Amino acid sequence: MTDQQETKRARVRRLLLTPLITSGLRKHPRMTAEDYQAMLTRLADKLGHMSERHLTALEPLIIRHTRGKDRNIWPDEVTIVSWAYQLSPPPARTSPYVNSLMQSEAGRTALSMGYHVELFMMAKKLGPPPTRYNLARLAQEAQENRRELTRIEEQINCGMASLERRQWLAWYRHNEGECSAIMEPSTEDQKVYAT
Repeated sequence: MTDQQETKRARVRRLLLTPLITSGLRKHPRMTAEDYQAMLTRLADKLGHMSERHLTALEPLIIRHTRGKDRNIWPDEVTIVSWAYQLSPPPARTSPYVNSLMQSEAGRTALSMGYHVELFMMAKKLGPPPTRYNLARLAQEAQENRRELTRIEEQINCGMASLERRQWLAWYRHNEGECSAIMEPSTEDQKVYAT
């Protein structure tokens, strides 16, 4: 485990878990102490990507949904993680699903057909593998995005692009870079596949 992962874990504990425990949240009566500590560690790891603002916003939500007769039992772990991911989805590069899809035959096909960035954005948002209908829509959306990219770049060259258009271009290019980083296997990946 790296220092950075430990720092993220400590940050989640400081900003979210410790205040909740201090306020009186308790483990479920049927949960062992070891299972409870393991749950807290998993939460700290799964929420490590979140900003301070989102972590502190999660605290009242958890308190509002406490369980038990005295309303002091933690909500289910999966529920907490679901709320957290709605507030702040984890980075796409850490998603096994997004990585797997983009490095699969579907990702390679999307790259060759020119809709890989749109597939990447859909995978980040929706999750399940795309259907043929989704792929046709993505190809159409990619065509529209390419036209939009050309228009914005022409507007920039003429000094007429609005801030909103420049922001869209930056957003698209960011997603394009993330997609490329996932689709281009690292030297380590190539070594694994070669053996």
